[in-house]
Amino acid sequence: MGQNNSVAGGGDPANPDANSVVRRDVATGKGASSVLNLASDHVWMYDHSDEEVVSDSELNEGMWLSDDEDDVLDPRSTDQSRHSSQSKIRNRIKHIAKVKKVRSQHTSAKANTEGVKKARRADTNVLCVKFNKLTEPSNVHAGDAIACTNSNCTAVLSLVSQVTTPGSDGPDQGDKVWVCEFCGTKNSIDIVPEEIPTSPDTTYLLAPPPAVESDKSGHGGDADETLAIFCIDVSGSMCVTTEVPGKFKVRGTDKKPGLESLDTEGSDQHLPHERRDISYVSRLQCVKDAVDKQLFALTKEHPNRRAILITFSDEVTVIGDARSDAVTIAGDKLSSLEMLVKIGNEIPLPGAIKHAYEDLKKKLFSLEEGGQTALGPALLVATTIAGKVSGSKVIICTDGLANKGVGNLEVEKEKEAKSAQTFYEDLGTVSLEKCVTVSLLTIQGTNCKTANLGQVADKTRGECISVDPLSITKEVSEILSNSVIATNVKAKIILHKKLYFRTEDSSDNILTISVGNATLDTEFVYEYGTRTVKPNVKEETNSGGASPTSKTMDAAPEVPPIEIDGKPHLPFQVQIEYTRLDGAKCMRVLTDVKPVTFDRAVAEKGIDLAILGKHIANTTARLAMEGEFTQARVSAIVGQRLIEKNSHANPKARSQYNALMTDIIPLENALRDRQEEEIREYGGNLSDYGNNTGSDDESERIVVPVKKVKAKKKKVQRRTDMSDSLANYCYQVKENPSTTYSRAESDSDD
Repeated sequence: MGQNNSVAGGGDPANPDANSVVRRDVATGKGASSVLNLASDHVWMYDHSDEEVVSDSELNEGMWLSDDEDDVLDPRSTDQSRHSSQSKIRNRIKHIAKVKKVRSQHTSAKANTEGVKKARRADTNVLCVKFNKLTEPSNVHAGDAIACTNSNCTAVLSLVSQVTTPGSDGPDQGDKVWVCEFCGTKNSIDIVPEEIPTSPDTTYLLAPPPAVESDKSGHGGDADETLAIFCIDVSGSMCVTTEVPGKFKVRGTDKKPGLESLDTEGSDQHLPHERRDISYVSRLQCVKDAVDKQLFALTKEHPNRRAILITFSDEVTVIGDARSDAVTIAGDKLSSLEMLVKIGNEIPLPGAIKHAYEDLKKKLFSLEEGGQTALGPALLVATTIAGKVSGSKVIICTDGLANKGVGNLEVEKEKEAKSAQTFYEDLGTVSLEKCVTVSLLTIQGTNCKTANLGQVADKTRGECISVDPLSITKEVSEILSNSVIATNVKAKIILHKKLYFRTEDSSDNILTISVGNATLDTEFVYEYGTRTVKPNVKEETNSGGASPTSKTMDAAPEVPPIEIDGKPHLPFQVQIEYTRLDGAKCMRVLTDVKPVTFDRAVAEKGIDLAILGKHIANTTARLAMEGEFTQARVSAIVGQRLIEKNSHANPKARSQYNALMTDIIPLENALRDRQEEEIREYGGNLSDYGNNTGSDDESERIVVPVKKVKAKKKKVQRRTDMSDSLANYCYQVKENPSTTYSRAESDSDD
């Protein structure tokens, strides 16, 4: 840096050491917020991507644990009720190692002549944006954010920016020039030193909170008045009962609706020889009990929140808060998108739960089962109503297949199946835009085609869970307790021009994310690549080797790296616009810089296994849901190699590796099993890897494209065929935050 340059952050140009201290803190992450996290202490630069191969025998065997890993247990929790539908898959891990050894012996003789799949070698160039610290205090900046005038960049002036004063004897004279450290654009700015950010984490107030007023119902404007909409399946199948040991008292049965009301004496209604030490509880009874408990809890914890009850069977009934006439939707209206949206928009907002609870409770316990499952229309109406208040939640509980009205999944023709899938995908997108979070609870052992329904929950970052009826209360409670901390959230991630996002289809260095509602668990993980760079110095792995210099990074000489202590660093920035719960609109800008290395070993030395593990898990699950089973499995295998290689440094790292494998191995093996099923069903799997030749042995043909289909058709077919247990597991793995794996690190200290 030239001595005439003024370093943003109040650095003294006459004291270069002070400037380097500020930059050094940013470079090592000491001054940066944990909102922006990178998987390595270094940016790994390369002149080309390394490749490695995954053999057909590896794909036929599937992922498995080595001898010293086959005792892995889930270190995160001993309570598996939340993931009980997937626990059977996870419990196969110990058995997997033995089975794979047998398969390995069977296929080893053919290893030299088998085919291979080429894949890009996994690396540490991964970043993660977490929103759990979004509303915590940061450095509030009094002025406006100064953005780069390049419309394709718009990076914000930050602590690491260089501000100079051309043709002036003093730093306070005349307009100043800021050459953007991301795109190289020269910006003329009118700024005084006091307006330059002094922290890598800065918050700008875009609009103050609105004035607090009380409406006619007495609600305080600063209270939580969001909607909690319970969308309940009351179709005929909800009468199916679950056997419960002992006497099981269900709330709300005192009034004995239906035939039970005839038993005025409370006599013994058991059949001869029927066991009297057990009770039978229907699915609907469990749902009603769970919803009632949450409504009551809301009256104590969030009395100003508003609750709406919607039921669906042959028709959709909007009960609202039960203090006005219900609205029934039936017939042709169930198949009209326009009519359903119109009805949803016309439904008045209810009053506070503290006033409506008793009426809602009476209506809730009067519900009875019967009819088909108009789930699609009910969900569309529910999300339309919820969209009126940002931050609202919709919880839908069902045990059956949507088979009436829009979103009908009980179809045979491919065109109809694609139309239904598109309906739920579009509904998820619209709900996200309206800041509505949708969660889906299905009953274990039922077929709801969760792969399609779950798209709405996946897009809005809600829960997608298959539960035992007796566990519904716990699940609904956890969904409502995962509070929204900000709404209308949008994020922009900006990389240096020498970098680009690998995760997205484009090779741009800027990525914009629509987040909607943010909770403590909300986070996004992305992989980035480096544009072609050829180093002219050799860098050794140990600290005594040569380091890259700015001259070695000549791919984009017009945008030089930032030099700190004579070493090149590249900047990263995330801009998050959001609305606080008090209505104030803010923008939080976080900037970090990382040193560059041309040595993969150096980058891997400072690895964050939790972030990298989240990326591998997310990529595997995402590809699986897109129907790219082989690509998902290959991605998991190459990711496992990188994680396993770097998991021997200490017990904490090994614990993190085990936590990741607890998620990934069952998923990869389930995809392998599904490909085997495709061979039996179609005479070959719906391969996503082009023309290969393979063995005539069925067990050796798992990746042979006997039946080739286009990507879109394959996605429709695989989602149609996907079991609810596999779909739930994929959505669950995608949903797991990186703390799922970092938590194992802290547990190992206990």
